[in-house]
Amino acid sequence: HAKVAAACSDSPTPELVDHADDMLGQLTDCDRGEAQATVPPEPAQRVAVNKLRDSLADADVLVGRGDYAGARTALLPVVASARQLGYMPALAEALQRLGHVELQLQDPKAEADLSEAAKLAASARDDRAAVRAWTDLLTAAGNQPDHPDLFTSTVIAAETEAARTGDPADQAAIDLVKG
Repeated sequence: HAKVAAACSDSPTPELVDHADDMLGQLTDCDRGEAQATVPPEPAQRVAVNKLRDSLADADVLVGRGDYAGARTALLPVVASARQLGYMPALAEALQRLGHVELQLQDPKAEADLSEAAKLAASARDDRAAVRAWTDLLTAAGNQPDHPDLFTSTVIAAETEAARTGDPADQAAIDLVKG
């Protein structure tokens, strides 16, 4: 919370202004905390999960500044730690963030990481992470104009997840990509 808010208040750069909506969206996700996941972390996992989420907030600040390469560098060990921890909602969040950054960098790994994030988030019933992953996958599908069927099927999956969250901002993000 504090890290993202501080980044927004400290002499914002044009990149930070461009990505303020993403960063503010992450703040609302922080407010939901573990409530968005069906199964909360085990007591022994809680400290590690909170540390992972702090690291995700640090990466969100880098993304807000337009430093996608720095964010990818920061997120790779977070994903590795989340895998080792074995708490699926945290791994889904980390993979979604990494896939989002990779998508901005046109990294071919983006789709695989986002697909894994969507699958893990769905199995953990973390609709927030799932809709973000599917929205990013929709962006990736839109970058492949030779495969309109892929875009159409991805729209269906993304809109299904948006219906589960019931958050108009999720549907608006999808509509923006569709446009």
